[in-house]
Amino acid sequence: MSRHRARPALRSAAIAAALCLLAGCAADRTELKLQAAPPPRGKTVLVDAFVPAEPAWERLARRLRSRLADDLSQTGEVTLITAQQASLPAQRPLVLSGELVAADTGSEAVRFLVGMGLGNASLRAHVRVVDSTSGQPVLEFDQTRTSRAGSGLGAHWNPTDMDNEIDALAAATAETVARWLNGQTL
Repeated sequence: MSRHRARPALRSAAIAAALCLLAGCAADRTELKLQAAPPPRGKTVLVDAFVPAEPAWERLARRLRSRLADDLSQTGEVTLITAQQASLPAQRPLVLSGELVAADTGSEAVRFLVGMGLGNASLRAHVRVVDSTSGQPVLEFDQTRTSRAGSGLGAHWNPTDMDNEIDALAAATAETVARWLNGQTL
């Protein structure tokens, strides 16, 4: 009797494992380079340019900056200002900028044929937050996004959309900055 009960459990586990392989997964990683004490709550932030390491990534870098500003404003931790507002004497914002260091779409063929994390898409941005009053960096980190669109048929049915990956990179970056502003461990 216990033998018959084990079969449905084994079957369920096999189905769950197959679904995980087909669905794929993603990973975000933050590599801290420099961290000073966070500023007082209610700090103003200017989201400045993200420079692409390659000219072909210009559109992705602009999207990263735009989505990062949107995501940061939704955290409620900061007041975003424009470059024109930052030039006013009363404003002393934190200036958030960076570089889109890597943007690799990966290979659907390698994901289909080999899988196991090979052929995945990845993005990496180097992010800096500078105190405009002192001109000193107060936070620096690398944010990496690795997307695995699955293997086999999962790679075919889940092609990598770099806009979605940039949006996810921006969300992870905004979360890291918000955690720092709250004094949380990064």
